[in-house]
Amino acid sequence: MTLAVADLDDWYVFVNLAREPRFAPWKPDSVYDLVDRLRRRLAGQVPGGWTPHWFRHSHATALLLSGVPMHVVSRRLGHTDVQTTMNTYANPRELHQTGENPQVTRSERGPTGSPSSYNLAA
Repeated sequence: MTLAVADLDDWYVFVNLAREPRFAPWKPDSVYDLVDRLRRRLAGQVPGGWTPHWFRHSHATALLLSGVPMHVVSRRLGHTDVQTTMNTYANPRELHQTGENPQVTRSERGPTGSPSSYNLAA
């Protein structure tokens, strides 16, 4: 049996592979349950507050650091206003434009505990 999709960029990250309907997106509760199990299994290796929402922030930050325009990232995230994206992700974008190589410091997490709220040190 071959499991394939035409274009991975058009599909969800968490999908059914073991049963029908194949490639249907998981329910959010299922994704959170999986991440909870992984967080317990990887205790001490991932931050205690690690959630699936971090994937969203990581994806957005990676897009910006690779040079994808802010308005494209904003649209991909479903933000109705590009200012929301700019307010959340301006720091990584500025670091990219200046050529700095940021390092994330886990000991200085921001208020939400998400990767985008980590303090970035050059």
